[in-house]
Amino acid sequence: MSLHKSINLPFQEYSFSFAPFMKVRKTLLYSLLFLIAALQCLFIGGIIYEQQQHFYVLPFIILFIFLFASYFHSYIREYHIQYDSWQSGIWIFGGATMVWILRHHLYLDAVLATAITGVLAGLLPLIFRDNKYIAALPAAIYCGAFIAMTNIQKGYVFVLLASCFCFFAYILAKTIMNGIGGKLGTLAFIGVVLAYLLYYIVEWI
Repeated sequence: MSLHKSINLPFQEYSFSFAPFMKVRKTLLYSLLFLIAALQCLFIGGIIYEQQQHFYVLPFIILFIFLFASYFHSYIREYHIQYDSWQSGIWIFGGATMVWILRHHLYLDAVLATAITGVLAGLLPLIFRDNKYIAALPAAIYCGAFIAMTNIQKGYVFVLLASCFCFFAYILAKTIMNGIGGKLGTLAFIGVVLAYLLYYIVEWI
């Protein structure tokens, strides 16, 4: 009997130690779902406002509720962080840098520069067919290309900062955004918005 207690007690204590981690992970999931849904609504609203110079708030509130509910329903049981995704995510910086060079040194149009970057990235898995690491790079490179595609007046430092935010969002949200259309553009948009927010906070201070 004493042997049984000595074996089970450490196991019970060890199992209970996971509770704080699970709460943190669930909080992180809720925050990411909220952020992604809000930024997608903001992205759509920005496009409409740019074209129409006005938009109605109520449709976007409804859209946000539906987006958040759909993300919550689809991914609440499956969420986990793929920590090894940084190995491909680091190429976000490469995609952003390439588009920046094509736009500001070769003076190519933003769409053309992004298209060239995307085509070259898409050719990599065809050249290195047996390399699983290379096969994961095109998505990250194209995601970075969207960052530098933005009409940015603050220089390359801003592109690097937006790429940093996008890199972390790529790692944290990769599992939740599987199967979501426009996920690369959404991640790039998150990076750009957070970089602008940080710039405005620093200028305000």
